[in-house]
Amino acid sequence: MARYAPSEAQVQAVTDYLSKSGFTGIKVEANRVLVSAGATAAQAQKTFNTQLAQFQMDRETVSPPVRAMMVPATPRATVWSLLGLQKAS
Repeated sequence: MARYAPSEAQVQAVTDYLSKSGFTGIKVEANRVLVSAGATAAQAQKTFNTQLAQFQMDRETVSPPVRAMMVPATPRATVWSLLGLQKAS
């Protein structure tokens, strides 16, 4: 972990950013590589400066981003990828 995982300070910057953006249920895995959280579509769009589409696929409503997601400079150096924003409801 010392060699490859984000530092505790880096993870704190990410969780602080998510919390200030209204995300809830923020969870950090023990290896500090994965951070998960929940938010409304509006919060996610604002937080990651993106737009979500909404359409039906196999009787599910899906909401994938239709433009690249962005992370502000402060936690950007730590964030490798944004996953799960297209969750089906």
